[in-house]
Amino acid sequence: MHQYMRRYTASWLINVSVPGQPEWRVHDRVFKGSFDRNGRILDLMECLPKETVSPVPQLLKNIGYLPIDIARAMVSVEEVEMMIALYNDCYSFSALPDFISPHFDQNGEYDLLLSSTLCLMFAHCVNLHAMKMDNYEMLSCAFYHDAKKKRDARVANGVDIMSLHATYNIMLYELENGFLEECSMSRQYMSIMIDMLHSHYGNMSVWQQNLLRHLFWAIFTADASAHDMRMQEHVLCAPYMHVHKQQPSDQCVQMVEKLKEEYIYFRCRLAENIREIWKSCYKVETPQVGGAKVKELEDRMWDIYHELPAWITSETELGDIILETCEGYECFRDEPNKHGRKHPLCHRSLVEVWMRRLRYHFLVEWHGAWLFLYQIFLPKPGDVIKLPFIRCLEHCKLMVDVMDRWADDPDFFDCYCYPSLRSLLITSHIQRYLLQSDVFEVRQKGYQLLHRLFLIIKRSNIYHMYKDTSFIIGIRAAFAGIHNNYTQIGGIFPIFDISTAAANSSPSDLHMFSAAAS
Repeated sequence: MHQYMRRYTASWLINVSVPGQPEWRVHDRVFKGSFDRNGRILDLMECLPKETVSPVPQLLKNIGYLPIDIARAMVSVEEVEMMIALYNDCYSFSALPDFISPHFDQNGEYDLLLSSTLCLMFAHCVNLHAMKMDNYEMLSCAFYHDAKKKRDARVANGVDIMSLHATYNIMLYELENGFLEECSMSRQYMSIMIDMLHSHYGNMSVWQQNLLRHLFWAIFTADASAHDMRMQEHVLCAPYMHVHKQQPSDQCVQMVEKLKEEYIYFRCRLAENIREIWKSCYKVETPQVGGAKVKELEDRMWDIYHELPAWITSETELGDIILETCEGYECFRDEPNKHGRKHPLCHRSLVEVWMRRLRYHFLVEWHGAWLFLYQIFLPKPGDVIKLPFIRCLEHCKLMVDVMDRWADDPDFFDCYCYPSLRSLLITSHIQRYLLQSDVFEVRQKGYQLLHRLFLIIKRSNIYHMYKDTSFIIGIRAAFAGIHNNYTQIGGIFPIFDISTAAANSSPSDLHMFSAAAS
């Protein structure tokens, strides 16, 4: 009977389809004890950032030099206008002020902000939006050097919000294009600026304070998405940084502005939770974490989920949702031309694009945060059906389900940035963890999930950006290992009906997990 129940449980576990199903609610007694931390996962997390680093180091000096005057002459006003619009769309946390002009000679001191934006966006639109642009590397590099030169001259007279904003853009360019040494130096520079601006917060105007708070949250959210907690604790704990100040305004006059503010707010909430998970489960020195703390972290994750507008978590197709009939959006019923604002690349309604960011991207990050919470407790050999294993299997599947729906939405697939890369990295490792199980159903589920994830990645620019890195090579190696194992025993990877799995239990299929994620 024990063997039957173990096999039946493994078969039942892999069929979860919706977060919060009644059968996934566990009794509070599960949290009475402590959760053992897995040391191998800690080692993995230290190595994870290296998995997306190219084996051939990127060097700025290898990019051809282009004088800034020539670079500006090569770019039309329309192209600059598109880059500004695309930046405001991709980086809404740190959107540019409305008065920034696409005409280079009309920005005065704000030319620094425009140069830093163009440095980032000329590369970003090619890397992540599949745009075609001649000489984009040389253009980005020319604006990069121009922005750094202007930034250094401005900082010589004192640090201000614009110099931090420009440095943030410069750092994003360095990070996205693999200039890791320069990126590290820019992030250190930002830490100094953050401390100085924090100390002067009380002397700023209300407009400046709001601008600074949004910028600090932009930086912190980017850090949290990469599980890289660099933002200073005293800044994050300051009263003006309380997350409730990021709540969507009741005064939004356009639907797209409300959607943007909701996306920003919920990502801020999620970043707070990720920071709390990191402090409670990763930063500690003890070999165990109390069950009560894990339960508290779970509850915080569910608080966000239940606070999301119902249309985000519903099973209704996005094309069938009339947003102005949904709760909280009725005030936009009479908004004229609500779909008039278009995305600069796909030319689809910004309302439709932001609905997809909330439905696909946010939910991918939310599931990724669950994996971040529970992967540290993944069982050692001899423990299969424990809560960390259940939660990791559940959210791996649900994350891939969300990405499947994203990939099947072809009109929007390449028009906006991709889901959190760190979430994809973690789920790929957990899927490879499942492949090492001696329980046949779990092993096959790991294969199916990894295969689905890889097919989605191959359809996107993610594959082309990272095909030579350990991230993609590791997934390919896992598939090669499966093929070799089955070839050696003269078989193929079998397909079976999961509904009959428990009834056909065999002692040889009831072994426990034998390896941690690797």
